[in-house]
Amino acid sequence: MNFGDFKVAGFDYEARYKYLSRFGEFGAAVNATQTYRYRVALTPNVAATDRTNMANADGNWAPRWKGTVTLAWKQGSGSASVDGRWVGPYQDYNLPDRTIGNFWLIDANFRYGIGDTVARGNRWLKDTYVEVGGINLFNNLPEFSNIGVLGYDYAQGDIRGRFFYARVGLKL
Repeated sequence: MNFGDFKVAGFDYEARYKYLSRFGEFGAAVNATQTYRYRVALTPNVAATDRTNMANADGNWAPRWKGTVTLAWKQGSGSASVDGRWVGPYQDYNLPDRTIGNFWLIDANFRYGIGDTVARGNRWLKDTYVEVGGINLFNNLPEFSNIGVLGYDYAQGDIRGRFFYARVGLKL
């Protein structure tokens, strides 16, 4: 038997700006998602439930607001960006009087195409790059949530905390 009904509605907002200068291309962007309806019926003969801004363990829900803010720079083979990711406040799992969320995570990234500099004529190395970055730079750990034994909302937060990485890439 095939059963189930989802009614999801909202708006996506986006604003971007680019500025060209002798120091490179600078950009800024703001993106936001507003979910104003998230109704789910997953059991036969049971009325649909409102999951808008109400965390649910089956994963079928959405915060009312989520967004990102980005500042970026690019010149030649180099690029860098700083991103802020925001999750608005929402009702905790199975606790109608408890609100969690409303947090920011800040990430940064720098990438340089070394193939363009050291191996421009070599078809095997021309797209080689190095990249370094950090996720959750201010180590904003997830707050306590009433979901399972983990104690934090793994759908919206990340228990790793601050995380740095380095990557070398090659396109074949």
